[in-house]
Amino acid sequence: MRTHRKHASGTLAFLVVVLALVAACSQRADVGAGGSTDGPNGLRDGAPPPSVRAFGGAQTDTDLIAMSALSDLNEFWTGEFRSVSPRPFTPLTLFLSWDAAAAMPDSGIFCEITTSGLENAAYCPIDNSIGWDRGVLLPYVEQHFGQLGVATIMAHEFGHAISAQTGFLDDNRELRGYPLLVWEQQADCYAGVYLRHVTDGTSRWFTLNTGEGLSTVLAAMVAIRDHDLTAPDTGHGSGFDRVTALQLGFTEGAERCNLIGADELEQRRTMLPHEFAGPHDTGDLPVTEGTVRLVADSFLELFPADAPPALTFDQETRGCSEGTYPVNYCPAHRSVEIDLDALSARGQPALAPGPFPTAIRGDFTAFSIVASRLAVASLHERGLPIQGPSAALAAACMTGAWAGQAAHASVGRIYLSPGDLDEALSELLTHDLIASDVEGSATASGFARVEAFRSGIMDGPDSCSSQ
Repeated sequence: MRTHRKHASGTLAFLVVVLALVAACSQRADVGAGGSTDGPNGLRDGAPPPSVRAFGGAQTDTDLIAMSALSDLNEFWTGEFRSVSPRPFTPLTLFLSWDAAAAMPDSGIFCEITTSGLENAAYCPIDNSIGWDRGVLLPYVEQHFGQLGVATIMAHEFGHAISAQTGFLDDNRELRGYPLLVWEQQADCYAGVYLRHVTDGTSRWFTLNTGEGLSTVLAAMVAIRDHDLTAPDTGHGSGFDRVTALQLGFTEGAERCNLIGADELEQRRTMLPHEFAGPHDTGDLPVTEGTVRLVADSFLELFPADAPPALTFDQETRGCSEGTYPVNYCPAHRSVEIDLDALSARGQPALAPGPFPTAIRGDFTAFSIVASRLAVASLHERGLPIQGPSAALAAACMTGAWAGQAAHASVGRIYLSPGDLDEALSELLTHDLIASDVEGSATASGFARVEAFRSGIMDGPDSCSSQ
């Protein structure tokens, strides 16, 4: 985040048409409304062997998962493709597996480049193939995000093949700027369509519950993002971009993915920060009593209170819930108790022991936790419930509404930097504190937590009353 004072040019126009979350309510009531299912995640017991093979494959566990996913994707899109294009669907048959850690003499060629050091997975439009690194990338993804994390990567790459077969590349031969981001967003959206197929129980290879399982998949989408969001030719977009597209496909189906275009992305992305204030701006503020008070001032400007909650920093207040440490709301005293040291530690960037950090952390991790407890205080002042799923989702929504306003410095003297929203999303999916009630209880559905947060961003404070 950054401190500054900008005079807003008018009321922030929240995008309603792009996401159409409310209109999709009947399609996603089981997940988006806070419900979740338990059960196993990953390859089914007794799943059939893969119906495809990969050149160079070493029959590792991750190769088996990747080829099983691609077998499932071929089968799924053979029936589903007619919903996005009148063209005939051609199943994919060419796949390549490599070990990025292999020395140059032992490496291969994928899409006209060497696979030595290529810690990646990709779709190649030159020959309609998909390739992946079985040595570094996929084992790392499986370790941190499970077998469905690997399957989701395959679903994303297969999504590119779906876009290609609809004719997207005929009109966008140079993938730069918005055409590149549209290309990636459509692939994420098509991945969401496939994941809905898995959660619905109609996959012969995989099973995925809509509680921890789907939350973990969404966390992977946030983690595998463009890390330099200010670069002129960013490809995959932010974690917020990626989760948005995946949820569109999951809730609204394949037809919605084909409608994602440059105009929609331009409208959505103009709401969010995509540049820093200057060459010395890192986008991170220290978590201090002063910056926490700026967050409170900013939040209370959007959600005014007749009797604003007091902020205390001594961690000795009686009558406080301890379930939301390091920031607790104290109903008996109408105060917010903050452990600054612990809160600051919560916002420290995560180290990356592998190809990318598995959790995104920064100052907005800490500040969004503070905002969520102020949201609970606001509910309390208005005489609304502060316990239960509706209170938890309202806290997430109100935090998102504040973030949406802070993106344009419409409130207070503190506003968002590029990547801040991803820090909140990662926190929502890995620790769920932002979407919790006064006691720290949160809905088991990470999908619903993220959807409530995004609803606040996109549709503003009024949308939070329906949570």
